[in-house]
Amino acid sequence: MLAGRMAGEAVDLGRPFKQAILDRETHFRVSERGDLVTHSELDRDKVCAKLNCCLLDQCSLDLEVLMLRNDSTTLRVIVHVLLEDENDNEPIFRLPTPMPKAGPLGLESGLGQDSDGEFEVKIAESAAVGSRHSLPAASDADSLRYNIRRYVLLPGPGEADEEQSGLSAGETGLDTFSLYSPSPQSSADYYSPSASPLASASASPPPAPQLQVMRELDRERRSRYRLQLVAEEAGPPGRKAVLRLVVSITDVNDHAPVFQTAGSPSSLTVAEDVEVGRMVHRFSALDADSGDNGRVEYLIDWAASQPGPEATGGRLGGSGKFSLNRVTGDLVVAGPLDYEIESERRV
Repeated sequence: MLAGRMAGEAVDLGRPFKQAILDRETHFRVSERGDLVTHSELDRDKVCAKLNCCLLDQCSLDLEVLMLRNDSTTLRVIVHVLLEDENDNEPIFRLPTPMPKAGPLGLESGLGQDSDGEFEVKIAESAAVGSRHSLPAASDADSLRYNIRRYVLLPGPGEADEEQSGLSAGETGLDTFSLYSPSPQSSADYYSPSASPLASASASPPPAPQLQVMRELDRERRSRYRLQLVAEEAGPPGRKAVLRLVVSITDVNDHAPVFQTAGSPSSLTVAEDVEVGRMVHRFSALDADSGDNGRVEYLIDWAASQPGPEATGGRLGGSGKFSLNRVTGDLVVAGPLDYEIESERRV
């Protein structure tokens, strides 16, 4: 309400008065005609917190007016003012500070906001079907009549352009995830298309939605999904807030390294006169996992491939004649070879 707007009409007090005194902290004054008028801009959404009425359609405010009559007597009058809400606020998503958090059963799960303004949800590919992961809630400064009515999950921009192997034509994130609300009331109250605006004083806005996994995840099949979380307000004009979601599927070490057949023959032939320090073969293996889980190290189990020094008269076998680089897979001659020593013939 703008300053100077009349908020109430004069009440016949039976006798004329010469002055009306109001608490100076109020937003009102009484005119000479007895009209209750605002003397400063009044925004219900800014004063409702002090009155504990932000979710109600009306805020009640009692004003104490001291009337000074012409006969020098005073009259104390209590004025009951009702502040009615208007739908003048848009719903918004207030994003939390990026912070990892524990998911169901200790699985990796987290929320974060990237530099492009998209909101990232991290879910481990081992997350169980039916597991739920927290999403941000939208807020609206208006009363329940005009507050958040429901949330809707939609495909995100660029979802159809994601290049992932093994995807069916037209497959989107909605085939893998759905929206869930841990509501004390039926979730249909908030998420069905026929949901009605909430106006009860005992009600509250819908709780923060959750992203529910609808089928098994496989990071190697698809590592990222793009979705949109839409918060719709009740009442006209029906404003909306849209939050872009990026669901990142984090890796679980569920693949074993596999040697590349073309580069790893079952046997190697090395001449006994090959010089020390020469690379005689490079092993190559791949792991479908990502990050540290996909890092491959190369080792040779010398004990399993050869008898011990006791069986070879104390001579060193292949373990003293070859060196394997753990990182590159390079097999290098580490000492002079002798074909006549049987233990050196086979590794």
